[in-house]
Amino acid sequence: MRALKCLRNIEIIRKKHEMAVAKQQSEAWRKALDGVPDSLRMLLEINNTENVPEYSEKQKSNITMQSRLMIIPVTV
Repeated sequence: MRALKCLRNIEIIRKKHEMAVAKQQSEAWRKALDGVPDSLRMLLEINNTENVPEYSEKQKSNITMQSRLMIIPVTV
């Protein structure tokens, strides 16, 4: 019983570490994107959200929708 509790605690610690790393990577992306045009930023954020477990599916779909709205068709 004690071994199972210890294993569960190790798994909890591992998950917390993974979330902390993902958050740091996300913050690094935000800093790196400072000054980048919005259209390019949205494309990069879509790619970044695929690797960040803290984003919910709703947040991911909102970012995708925002990027689609920013694409303006050019007619010649």
